[in-house]
Amino acid sequence: MPEPTLPRGFRDLMPNEALFRTKLIRTVESTLSLYGFLVIDTPSLEKLSVLKAKGGIGEEGNLIFEIKDDDSGMRYDHTVSLARYVSMHRELPMPFKRYEVGKVWRREEPQHMRYREIMQADIDIVGGDPLLADTEIIAALSSLFDKLKMPHRIEINDRSMLEAMMSKIGIESTMFNKVEHELDRLEKVGEAKVVESLIGIGIQNSIVDQLMQLVGSEANNEALLDRMDSVIGDKSKTKHIREIIKLFKQYGSSGKIEVKFSMVRGLDYYTGVIFEFKDASEKKEKMTLAGGGRYDNLVGLYGSQSIPAVGAAIGIDRLMDMLKAPESPEYSSTQVFIACVKKENYPYSLKIAQAFRARGISTETNLTERNLSNQLSYSSSTKVPYVVIVGAAEEKAGTLKLRNMADGREEIMGIEDAVKIITGVSDSKK
Repeated sequence: MPEPTLPRGFRDLMPNEALFRTKLIRTVESTLSLYGFLVIDTPSLEKLSVLKAKGGIGEEGNLIFEIKDDDSGMRYDHTVSLARYVSMHRELPMPFKRYEVGKVWRREEPQHMRYREIMQADIDIVGGDPLLADTEIIAALSSLFDKLKMPHRIEINDRSMLEAMMSKIGIESTMFNKVEHELDRLEKVGEAKVVESLIGIGIQNSIVDQLMQLVGSEANNEALLDRMDSVIGDKSKTKHIREIIKLFKQYGSSGKIEVKFSMVRGLDYYTGVIFEFKDASEKKEKMTLAGGGRYDNLVGLYGSQSIPAVGAAIGIDRLMDMLKAPESPEYSSTQVFIACVKKENYPYSLKIAQAFRARGISTETNLTERNLSNQLSYSSSTKVPYVVIVGAAEEKAGTLKLRNMADGREEIMGIEDAVKIITGVSDSKK
């Protein structure tokens, strides 16, 4: 028999982790729904021609899980699928605000908090006023992290502004993507290695010095944008970010926007504003919570009409790791387990179970041959808050014995009284 193992970069979730993820996704969905985002669903497989229409994730050919002998592959994100979706469904109302939660797959080297199979939530606005749409995406995500009680800050940049600056200091447009990919590595590998790489791809030393002085500088938002204005010689290039920062304040979110010229993001399809949500807690290891930006050309690759869009992705798996899902004590959504003293009491236990379920109480019954002691041990292992015990006496009287598993107290009562206790509804609350 082969040894049971998992492929690298994939993982199982224990019941408490899976329940944690389910509730996390519900919070994501409920928050995005408050902002009017519609839910859609797209296939896990896309045509390779769709996945490779744009070099969206750099060397995407090396990252796609391709299906052997078929012109298809596993989606590596939800954005390319959305672009294909919008081009096929021209009847959609504009602006089209959507979210989608589902798994994506990337054939890359597994790392800490980085998997090959990823549960990801995407939020996008196709069409609409760029300023309003960009700010709405950022605000909705900030609201989500507020709900999750995750302190965060928002790093923001603009690729069109950055490229205007690069052009001004003498970098050819054919080199923009290469330079941006090197800048994207700045935080990870440090300035010295980025400088070495920039010189290695043919950027003059004097130009590299100018570039690093600007992208590596630290100051408040206003000072940084004023410095960019002076380099470009055109204040219109920083106007969009300035207006986003101003409008964002109206949402009342706790996140603070910080201009960071070295934050580029590795996706080539971004055309304008880009942003990342960073962990702002006391943890030593600062992680990215979400990221996204404006991509005005992607939808046009799959149809004759080019439609501007902005979006962001949230890594559900990473959030679970940061929120310590494995430590979650909640193992089951079941509220009550019904134990039978003897097997012949099972039909009566079903009557009680169905009465509970009719009132919205998640209820489990004993489905195997085991004595009362083992039934109680099982219910304890699944961390069920209440156990109902029924035997001949309870069945004859039409009652039940309700045990609170937290303190071990037991009381004989009727079904309706048990419902009130389990649901936390007393006569005084009616």
